[in-house]
Amino acid sequence: MEIVGLLGMLVVCSVEDLRKREMHLLVLLLFGIMGILLHMLYRSKSIYELLGGMLIGVILLVISILSDGKLGKGDGVLMIVTGTYLGFWNNLLLLWCATCMTGVFGLVVYFYKRRTDVELPFAPFVLLACLVGCAFQILR
Repeated sequence: MEIVGLLGMLVVCSVEDLRKREMHLLVLLLFGIMGILLHMLYRSKSIYELLGGMLIGVILLVISILSDGKLGKGDGVLMIVTGTYLGFWNNLLLLWCATCMTGVFGLVVYFYKRRTDVELPFAPFVLLACLVGCAFQILR
């Protein structure tokens, strides 16, 4: 049930990120509340694992603020919410995979367009990384 909620959120956020280059905070908040409720219902992770997963997003949010928006604040909030579903290690793995996929795509864009100032939406890569993780049953 948790993975269905997570994938649903990532699809909604990916579409918003692709279209508008932003994610609605209300959508993320609602999915975050749902993730916490699912955690309380199923208790599949410890509270420390849950808070650790959210900490990854908090660190990204701080990086976003310190870098004057080079990394979007919505991306940090997105990773906070994914942390409520996945816990620390799986959220860290998701972030790593999504970052690698974004980097590869960024290199392709660079070599194709010879531009370094292209902004890439991050949520679709998080969705792709989550789908790959589910396909290989890496994310639990």
